[in-house]
Amino acid sequence: MKISCRAVGEYQANCYVLQEEESGRALVIDPGAEAEALIGWIRTLEAQPEAILITHGHFDHLGAAYALSRQYQAPIYMHPDEVLYMQDRSHPLMRMTEGMLDELLAALPQNGRYVCDGDVLRVAGEPLQILEVPGHSDHSLCVYSAKEAALFCGDTLFAGSIGRTDLYHGSDQDLARNIVKKFGPLPEETVVYTGHGPSTTLQQEWRTNPFIRRR
Repeated sequence: MKISCRAVGEYQANCYVLQEEESGRALVIDPGAEAEALIGWIRTLEAQPEAILITHGHFDHLGAAYALSRQYQAPIYMHPDEVLYMQDRSHPLMRMTEGMLDELLAALPQNGRYVCDGDVLRVAGEPLQILEVPGHSDHSLCVYSAKEAALFCGDTLFAGSIGRTDLYHGSDQDLARNIVKKFGPLPEETVVYTGHGPSTTLQQEWRTNPFIRRR
């Protein structure tokens, strides 16, 4: 599998393309902004997106999802209850970004597909395990490839840090506990592809990340 990354938008959220090299079939994870630039980039990769996955319902990870879904006729995967999270406008963040949220929500009845913890998404030529890791948002999802020893974790875990928990329904205790619970069984050499910033490894984070402690 070929893994490509491009940071997009004001907050430089990482968009990933997981691509089967022979066929070009691909999964796009978190297309957060700059739809036209992403389409051009995907063209240079010679990738053929067959699915889009959104790790969580924050605008900087989903802003271009509708445009890519329309361009490639690709379904959008996310947790079903994260839809409810996106519909709740009681928090200023969600009201400020309601245009992007509403565009995606309008597309989901026809183009949406839903995955939960433990599901296996078979796309881009290999099985990808879905892990639910709440704490940054209500139902944040991560994608794990055992074959590639690769974990795409959205805004749950960063190099030396964890996702923000001060936005909406966040909990630092829940997030830290769920990271250990869900990532603890994975091989330490697993490469962690984060939602912002550089990649890392689980081994590095277990040893040095001050926000999590593996017992």
